[in-house]
Amino acid sequence: MPLSDLISDCLALAYDTDYGAEAAVHEAAATGTDTACTVVRDESEGDEYRGGDTFGMPARIRVRTAEVTAVATADTITIGSEVYEVLWARKSADGTEWICECSLR
Repeated sequence: MPLSDLISDCLALAYDTDYGAEAAVHEAAATGTDTACTVVRDESEGDEYRGGDTFGMPARIRVRTAEVTAVATADTITIGSEVYEVLWARKSADGTEWICECSLR
C-alpha cells in the first residue's frame, strides 16, 4: 500500500464523526466567508476541559486542508455553541491538516 493511501485511510478514520470528530464552521476573519468542515479537538494539548481557557490552556483544533484551504490568525472555528478564535495555525508536515491553536471566546 502506498504511503499516500495509508495517510488517506488514517485521515478518513480520524475525521469520522462516529469516532469523535465534530462538525464545525470555519469563518475567515478577512472575508467573513463560512466553510462547513469536520474538526478534531486534540485533547492531548490541554483541551481536557473543552477549550480549557479557564485554566489558561488554549485548545488545539485540527482541520483538513481539503476542507479549509487557508486558516489565519483571528479566524473563528465554531463547534456547536462554542466559538474558538485562532491564535495561530500551521500545516502538518504532510500538508493534509491545519493545526490550530485556539482560544475559546
